[in-house]
Amino acid sequence: MIGLFLNNIGIIIGAMLLSPLLGPIYALAVYVAIGDMKTTLRCVEIIGLMVIMLVVIAAAASFVLSFVINLPITPEILSRTDPNAVFILMGVLLGFATMIALSEGIPEGIAGVAIAAALLPPAVVTGISIALFPEGTVKAIILTLQNVVGLIAGSIIGVMFLHIGPRDLFAQIQSRQVIIRVAWFLAVMIIFLVIISFLI
Repeated sequence: MIGLFLNNIGIIIGAMLLSPLLGPIYALAVYVAIGDMKTTLRCVEIIGLMVIMLVVIAAAASFVLSFVINLPITPEILSRTDPNAVFILMGVLLGFATMIALSEGIPEGIAGVAIAAALLPPAVVTGISIALFPEGTVKAIILTLQNVVGLIAGSIIGVMFLHIGPRDLFAQIQSRQVIIRVAWFLAVMIIFLVIISFLI
């Protein structure tokens, strides 16, 4: 948030080295691949809660700080209020690349930067928008959702590419059913977000 207000890309990137969102997204992809729907839904709850916490904390901090100092709406903030369908593709590629990186033994701190880069700034800007310029809130929310959906889709594709899944035949059939359901849901969400990005 400090990096966004200072329009300092170095601080923004530095903050991305710690990404608590990598674990739940990675876990969600693995549990989808093995067909565990109950734990998959739990991972979705955790991801949703973490993103909401990011937004709420950013909104509360921005609101309080606005009474103490002048908080400028910088180009770095405004750039995160411009949803575009290309961000979904970026999210898919980053999610896929992160899964491949983890499978190759690259440390989580480095691999997590990809997820943080896509997800943290738009979520924080959503909170800033709620507190300081409500006219940008809807666009920031759409961009955040585009990144979340893209990252999850890319992570699942990455896990499937790595052939992660159950060995038991019955479990394989069950996992295929879960994968198909999740794929349909993500496809509908992506189509919806693409259409919305052209309308707003």
